[in-house]
Amino acid sequence: MVQTNLMDREPDNRARVKAQELCSFLNHIVAEEDIPMSFHQQAAMQSIYLPFIRIGRNEFCVQPFHRWIDLIQETNSRDLAMLFERQEQSLMGDPLSGY
Repeated sequence: MVQTNLMDREPDNRARVKAQELCSFLNHIVAEEDIPMSFHQQAAMQSIYLPFIRIGRNEFCVQPFHRWIDLIQETNSRDLAMLFERQEQSLMGDPLSGY
């Protein structure tokens, strides 16, 4: 397994140690929890009884992304340009600010 972890700026020594600890933890989570869970999910997805499966909704950090995708899907195609304009004008960068 290869996992890449990036930082938005060069860390000082203290931050580097903390980042390495966090990366070790995240790598463990992916290798020991996420990947094995994916195998179970793949088996479940082969069920004829599931019309669709939403993955990642339990992950707090990606919930805004999923809400943004839902909003795009629910928006009439002629209103998409306005939706994206509102996103660009958002001061916070949150796709759902103002909604």
